[in-house]
Amino acid sequence: MGHQYIEPVSPRLLLSLWRERWGKTRVASSALPYLRGKVNHWSNRLTHARIWSVPGSNVLVAAICLLFFGLLLQVRMSPLGQFGFSIFLLAVALYIRRFSGTFFTLMLAAMACMVSLRYLNWRFSATLDTRSTADFLLSLGFFVAELYLFLLTGMHVLKGIWPLTLPQQPMPQDTHEWPSVDVFIVASNSSIEIANDTILASLAMSWPKKKMIVYVLDAYPRADLQSLCSSSEVHYFASEQPGQDRFESVNQALNQSTGDFILVLDGDQRPQAKLLKQTMGWLVRHQSLGMVETPDHFLAPGLDEHNRMLFNESRDRLSFSITRRSMLIAAGGFSSNPVTKQRHTALHLQALGFGCAYVGWRAGALPPQNPDADTEMFCVNQPFNSIILRWQKYLNDLVAAMQFYYPCVRLVFMTAPVAYLLTGLHIINTASDLWALYALPHVLLGYIALARLNTGSRWGLFSEIRETMLAWYLLLPTTLTFIRTKVHQFWSVPSQTPSNSVKPSDRILAITYGLIGWLNLSGLVVGSWFWFNSNEIPNDLTSLYLLWSAFNLMRLAAMLCVTEEASAIQKYQRACQELPVMVKLPYGRSLSCLTQNFPNTQLSIQLPTGLALPLESFVQISIFHRRQESSFPAQIVSLHEQTLQVRIDASAQTDYNALAVAVFSRGLDWPKWLPGRHADQPWPRWLSQSLADMRVFLAGKAARFRNLIQKWKKK
Repeated sequence: MGHQYIEPVSPRLLLSLWRERWGKTRVASSALPYLRGKVNHWSNRLTHARIWSVPGSNVLVAAICLLFFGLLLQVRMSPLGQFGFSIFLLAVALYIRRFSGTFFTLMLAAMACMVSLRYLNWRFSATLDTRSTADFLLSLGFFVAELYLFLLTGMHVLKGIWPLTLPQQPMPQDTHEWPSVDVFIVASNSSIEIANDTILASLAMSWPKKKMIVYVLDAYPRADLQSLCSSSEVHYFASEQPGQDRFESVNQALNQSTGDFILVLDGDQRPQAKLLKQTMGWLVRHQSLGMVETPDHFLAPGLDEHNRMLFNESRDRLSFSITRRSMLIAAGGFSSNPVTKQRHTALHLQALGFGCAYVGWRAGALPPQNPDADTEMFCVNQPFNSIILRWQKYLNDLVAAMQFYYPCVRLVFMTAPVAYLLTGLHIINTASDLWALYALPHVLLGYIALARLNTGSRWGLFSEIRETMLAWYLLLPTTLTFIRTKVHQFWSVPSQTPSNSVKPSDRILAITYGLIGWLNLSGLVVGSWFWFNSNEIPNDLTSLYLLWSAFNLMRLAAMLCVTEEASAIQKYQRACQELPVMVKLPYGRSLSCLTQNFPNTQLSIQLPTGLALPLESFVQISIFHRRQESSFPAQIVSLHEQTLQVRIDASAQTDYNALAVAVFSRGLDWPKWLPGRHADQPWPRWLSQSLADMRVFLAGKAARFRNLIQKWKKK
């Protein structure tokens, strides 16, 4: 395993992997959209009521809610009262989870926080055994771990519960109302080929052609680039003084352009076809907004490292800036002062009363495989104002610090039952039924609130229950299959010695989790022996600790399975980057080579010997995979010593992408520890088939009986 740590594995992850293995993907209709009904209308009327405009009303209502919240936390309920209170909150949560809106998300989060704080209050006041020092220390340590996990989960919920971002704004239906846009392509350090790709992509943007003009800005005059611009019907502008920076080039072109807005692109950026449609809506609908840009653009004031967590700054993402021309002229253009040019323009716009915003893709969102794909963007207004992202910055800091110590909390939960099963020390001094009354609502409402934040759709209640039960059940055959696979590998290769390539950190992880596994197994064996052979009546918590220890063993096996699988996938992907390739040169000679960065469209090829080849000449390459040959036309981009770089021809892009999908697809090489195709059926297949046949037979008889009844009524 080549990881720094072992990632936590959820049963749902195993379920999705097993379904992918056997082609049992979920039906798309199982995921349901959130509803809108009368409760949404009531919530909108409540949030937009006139009372909120009264000075001090927000503070008064917040104080009343906090007082009521505190009373509910402190009130002591009987077991029957706690049961009724939990059932009421669960019923309300299951009802409102179906509806869309931030109001209901806040309600779910508040209810989850309520039952969790009641659980922690009960744990601290009623379950810490002070009669024994050892019991008290263990119980207190476990309580601290629970409190830590509650705070970490609460921080995650608070980060995403009320977004500070603006969704995409649609453009007016009438295109005559759309503003004009000048596209500035800063091609100072770009080759002719790269600039050509950017020009073609810019011309292909979905915007009225009469309202869009493309300018290519160059640091010095180049005849070949000027000729390319003339043939593409775009304007070419070279700096009057060689050596000018990009800011001065943009300012000089600004005086010659006439568009309402200025889109500035680097020469190596290929804009998506719907870029202007996705971003101009904010500028059209918010007349005070003067500039929108991605955080990594050269005209943008840089975000600090904490707020960068809000955005996905992948290298595959587009970098651009759109500025309102009138406001930019009022600000004196882009500042070319070497000391302040990274910040002065945006801050000057803001000081003049013009708004600024960052646009981008959310952190964690994957870049599109197709550059023309329609991807969802979001907007953050006034990102340079110190109060806009301050609380989210602090949350990011806190979550990052707490996440670093999360493995320690996980170790506490994985070793907690062993303390009782091996030594008899109590970590929770209470009855099992009372524990369930407080712990189950804490877990269930927390799961409902987190599921609401992490998914854009919902599942029906019965589908959710079935999926959860199936995911947890699948842990058992996964564990048994994994143990059988490892035993078979041990006896099949008895002379295998540990590889010297294993990292010391991986050895430490293997020893640590191996020790945890042996402790849980020992606790399970000792606890089971005591359960069946002791003359005393076992404590009612013994069965709970036994189930807890068994689950730890199954989850540990699942963690090792998925981590080993991730390492195997990484090795497979690295191996697939180096494929045998045959290069047919322009004068007829063929060379046997090796790819270095497959499946990039600008492919690097390792040559067996140095060659002298003209740039921009065409070659034919044949890539071999699983005894199959795939041939593509390509153009030479560069040649340095024994490394040849070629660009796959646009006419062959579709076939080249299809080959990449085939190479990186899993095929038949699946892990042996995955359960079989029918692992989701605990009863024999012949029995399930018989029941299915019986159900079809009875349904047919019932339909025939209904037809007879209808015919008899007609007579």
